[in-house]
Amino acid sequence: MIELFYGENKFGSITDKRFLEINISEWINSPKRMAQLLAERYYRGEHDILKKTREMIGKDGKMHPVKYLPNNRIVDNQYRRLVDQIANFEAGQPITFDTDLSTTTGQKFAELLGKLFGKQAMRRIKYVIRHAVNEGISWLYVWEDKKNQTLAFSIFQASEVLPFWADSEHEKLDCALRLFTVEDYGEDGKKKFVSKVEVFDKVGIHTYNYTNGALIEDYDTPVVPYLQVTVGDNVVPYTWKRCPLIPFRRGELEQTLLSVCKQLQDTLNQTHSDFHDALQENCKKSTLVVKNYQGTKWDEFLHNLHTLGIIPVRTTEGGEGGVEVLKIDIDANTYKSVVDLIKRSMVEACGGFDAKDDRLGSNPNQMNIESMYADIEITANDLESEFSASFEQLLWFVRQYLAQTNKDNTEGIDFQNEKAEVIFNRDMMVNESEVIQNCANSVDLISRETILKNHSWVDDPKAEVDRLRDERAEDQQAADSYNDAFGNHNHDDQKGEVTGDEEEQ
Repeated sequence: MIELFYGENKFGSITDKRFLEINISEWINSPKRMAQLLAERYYRGEHDILKKTREMIGKDGKMHPVKYLPNNRIVDNQYRRLVDQIANFEAGQPITFDTDLSTTTGQKFAELLGKLFGKQAMRRIKYVIRHAVNEGISWLYVWEDKKNQTLAFSIFQASEVLPFWADSEHEKLDCALRLFTVEDYGEDGKKKFVSKVEVFDKVGIHTYNYTNGALIEDYDTPVVPYLQVTVGDNVVPYTWKRCPLIPFRRGELEQTLLSVCKQLQDTLNQTHSDFHDALQENCKKSTLVVKNYQGTKWDEFLHNLHTLGIIPVRTTEGGEGGVEVLKIDIDANTYKSVVDLIKRSMVEACGGFDAKDDRLGSNPNQMNIESMYADIEITANDLESEFSASFEQLLWFVRQYLAQTNKDNTEGIDFQNEKAEVIFNRDMMVNESEVIQNCANSVDLISRETILKNHSWVDDPKAEVDRLRDERAEDQQAADSYNDAFGNHNHDDQKGEVTGDEEEQ
């Protein structure tokens, strides 16, 4: 991480501030950022089909909108379902950390991790993974919550953050900035929106107002340090050695998921909308063809048809009068087949799974279930590889924070080299009876803990082993008490008989 220089440059080149202004103006309308904003809009249901119009060729040979025709704009948001499906498959269950519990240091580290990564933190991690799947990349900001005296996390969307990478692999950040909008009130009392820019460099966070392509320093918000540590009676500002923005990527190219399925989603919406347009246009499924109608106005014809059921016609020299029925058929089966084909194509393109797969019908065994999950397993493996690297960066900040602020660390425990590997507990459908039967058949072949790890009813194998140990100890204690009670009773009876014999003698 580097420190930016915001003053005038003595060497005649542009200042770092001007450098940021130029990059913001190029990035704000860049194709990559536009794709990220589009992906977020599609996730929220704001699809291109909502702009659909019905048009026809006019007398001038040009297309003109037609207002009197049905114009359905139906959004079947399969894209959102797939984003949620992939994110929940990867992080639907709470994420856990594999630590070394055989040492006192490892146990203490596991305890502190449990406090830091509670339900609130896990919810934010799930959201940052969902944004990463949707927008190609998302950001987790690590900051100190002085009020609650803990390390906290905030989510920044991809369209908000402009990173400046130190390497071509996008592993290290020199600095970064965040562009966002806040509500404010002007002197006239009316609400307005103000663009803000936060610059993250080696010193801390610099805040600016962004107006007409220029960064204007916000004097109400001075430079904020990343950490504040109490040393004696003084509060000393500290900075991280790394930029506290952690990228969570969907893949190496950082492309949105929408980029692989937008045409399919648009086609699905168009198919739904066109089909309902056709239904409304031909709701009676037939049209009357009237030859040589005997009347002057068509409203009179409709009145006679609906009230009297009479259609007056006439025969002339030019042709014979009469009424014919022109039947219009709408092929719903073809429509259904097209819709199903598009949905299957979207599942395959995005790397999800079809919960209505035919393989779950007559014989939903574990092999069929795993076959259905094959595509999303490949997707999740790629995500896990990326997210594991992100968690490695996150744990670096956690270790640094604990070293500086852990009040309970009176013994000077060092967590820098302590093991902590993230475990993604994937949410996968299983055939429970088959899995349980396999676990039962594995008794005496593998360890109890390994069996419990694969049991579908067990979330925490270690806790389950401890519970089994406690239950068996209680059962053994009850059995020992039972045996002692009956053993002592028999012993007393024998002693009583001997005493009686001795008295008789």
